[in-house]
Amino acid sequence: MNRFVTFGEIMMRMAPPGFLRLGQTLPGTLDVTFAGAEANVAVSLAMMGADVSYITSLPENPLADACLSTLRSHNVDVSGVIQTNVGRMGIYFVEAGANQRPSRVTYDRAGSSISITPPEQYDWEKLLDGAGVLHISGITPALSAMAADATIAAARCAKSLGLQVSCDLNFRAKLWDWKPGTDRRALAAETMTRILPCVDLLIANEADCGDVLGIHAGHTDVDSGNVEVDAYPDVAKKVAQQFPNLRLIATTLRESISASHNNWGAMLYDVESHSATFSPEQNGRYQPYEIRNIVDRVGGGDAFAAGLLFAHHHPDYSTPQQVLNYATAASCLAHSVLGDFNFSSRSEIDALARGSASGRVVRWRLIHKRNCPSDADQTVDAIAVLRQLSCGNGGSNSVTSEKERSIVFDLNGYGTFLEGIQNLLSVRIDTAEMLSVCRITTADDDKIRGQPLIDRCVIRANGPVMRAQ
Repeated sequence: MNRFVTFGEIMMRMAPPGFLRLGQTLPGTLDVTFAGAEANVAVSLAMMGADVSYITSLPENPLADACLSTLRSHNVDVSGVIQTNVGRMGIYFVEAGANQRPSRVTYDRAGSSISITPPEQYDWEKLLDGAGVLHISGITPALSAMAADATIAAARCAKSLGLQVSCDLNFRAKLWDWKPGTDRRALAAETMTRILPCVDLLIANEADCGDVLGIHAGHTDVDSGNVEVDAYPDVAKKVAQQFPNLRLIATTLRESISASHNNWGAMLYDVESHSATFSPEQNGRYQPYEIRNIVDRVGGGDAFAAGLLFAHHHPDYSTPQQVLNYATAASCLAHSVLGDFNFSSRSEIDALARGSASGRVVRWRLIHKRNCPSDADQTVDAIAVLRQLSCGNGGSNSVTSEKERSIVFDLNGYGTFLEGIQNLLSVRIDTAEMLSVCRITTADDDKIRGQPLIDRCVIRANGPVMRAQ
């Protein structure tokens, strides 16, 4: 499978807990994570098992070091990141919307390191050596003229080296202000039309082609939540006529019923065959996912881009329908996960893509490698021992038999068991026991009724048996 490289800005994401607003929280505590469109794609690809490198420019300070440590913990290669003594790390503040109140994003990213790093500081031939795909977006070139030139240089170098180039238009009206006297949409169009001739796979949401390229989808009205799905193949056809180098054009189709309820799907247009594929489908007809209780929609488009790239370049997904089903399922699941990173495993995405949408609890079983004979089926049900111990209070061992032990967890909020598994490196547990994931089975609903939703744990999935620190 090809090695992926993504390039763009990563920021600190600051959010009030739950559905609180900034005015209710400050002065007070905000939840701080890291996020950025291209970094989100990189982390998602790595979680699916892909080999991925992330390129950006960050300041030399402890905040940037913590950010890079987070990316490394998710198996993203950051060896090509530039750390400089100029600029800062950008910040964005997000309030989660609910019902008829929309989510709100406030940027504080002016003067970030990536926006003032000269494009010639990136050695693109070296950074792209051995890679097969470069992924970029329209967000980074919106930051500054230097960031735009760096993105253009990356795309052109990738094209000259024979890489496939993926680009998410990602129009952000709050950005694109670096050329005084020029309309923001006009500046976006001027800049992106210098990048798109290098692109093989173009990704856009339901409004991007209209905002950036002036190609609109019939009577689609994003503000009212009306999406004219049947008009998007014609949009893709017109985009391909303008940029004949494009091979695939993907469009996400979000119908915003409210901040808490969205219908979600996508279209994939094959330029050579002039054919459009829609997902999800029921009985051969497009039927979007109805996401009625959104946990966090920020990063949903990036989860789609990662899923599309992964499936398109993986031999297990041989048809456009399989590729799009995987990408759409990945982005659907991302709406159930707090934060920009999509903590969804490939197996979870595949299950939803195949139609498993009931949300039934999946029970993970853990086997203790040191105390159990290799031929014994001695397993410990993580949910069964959930209440006994707390890793938040230091953690300890719970003996369930002479040969079985397990670690139990203090779990708060909403999330997935896999999300906690993939966060092992940020969780400290006072035990030297070695554990690994043994198998997954689906529990009957009546056996888990009333159990808390899982948010954190202490085992890393898809990795070697390891000793907890």
